[in-house]
Amino acid sequence: METKYYQTEHYIVSNMDEFSDQPKPLERLKEYLNDIENIFPFIEEIFDRKWNDSDAKIEIRLKKEGKSEYKYNPDNKLDFDNKNHPHIIKFKINNGNIKNTESGCPKKNLWGCLFHETHHAFLQEMDGRAINKNYKEMFICVSMATTYLKLKEEGRICQCRYDDFLSQLKTVISHNKNEGAMELFNEYFSLFDKVSIFTKFISDLRSSNSVFTDQNNFQQDLENFKSKIKTDNF
Repeated sequence: METKYYQTEHYIVSNMDEFSDQPKPLERLKEYLNDIENIFPFIEEIFDRKWNDSDAKIEIRLKKEGKSEYKYNPDNKLDFDNKNHPHIIKFKINNGNIKNTESGCPKKNLWGCLFHETHHAFLQEMDGRAINKNYKEMFICVSMATTYLKLKEEGRICQCRYDDFLSQLKTVISHNKNEGAMELFNEYFSLFDKVSIFTKFISDLRSSNSVFTDQNNFQQDLENFKSKIKTDNF
């Protein structure tokens, strides 16, 4: 029988025992977690910060059905250590990304809900900013694209895997019901065409209490950052 908690370096599955009758999906889940852990340092690098002990682990709650989702709850405690684990990701046990580990070149399935929701956890610092849901979701998509760009630059994935990811990502965005989603993604994508530019943006966002605090000034704040990039020759 599976134990209640299954841990990796950055994640903890808090209800694995509820799915002990599905050993194959659980084994695939462990493989999927290992794949994400292998590229976790690259996510840390583009966000220019380590996932330290004060953040605790990212809790995964498995469910039978439904879409994956990310939630931030600063008071969330787990009884195995009585520590706060505020980042919570929920996804179904038979998620397609868990079932498919033979996803092209290389044969590692990095694309998927856990990859997506982990970027949400890193972008928690944007919560409270005057950015509506559509802006934020497209920014998540660009942050994932930046991680893939970093993986390609470091030789961890090939050009075909990178192109395959962008194709999948744009297909998902094309089904976004929010008007202008693809245009907004393309604007971000053209801006963050270098990993260093994205990292600079995150650094500025983290260090300032004056940018992206007013919804009406969002576009102007973005234009100001574009001007700064040109001036600094990034």
